[in-house]
Amino acid sequence: MEEKIKLEIQGMSCKSCELHIKKALSKLKGINNVYVSKWEEGKAEIITSKIINDETIRATFENIDTK
Repeated sequence: MEEKIKLEIQGMSCKSCELHIKKALSKLKGINNVYVSKWEEGKAEIITSKIINDETIRATFENIDTK
């Protein structure tokens, strides 16, 4: 069963941030698709094939290098 998780992301300042977030989230096990809206909107949607806890997602964001 697939699950959709909607995220609001603060701090994206350019297209590169959008790409880094998509790449990092796509590497998580169980992620089928990642949709990141335009970076100005600060929104993303993850389609998963298994339950992924908030802490895993949070840790992924903390490890993203956008520089």
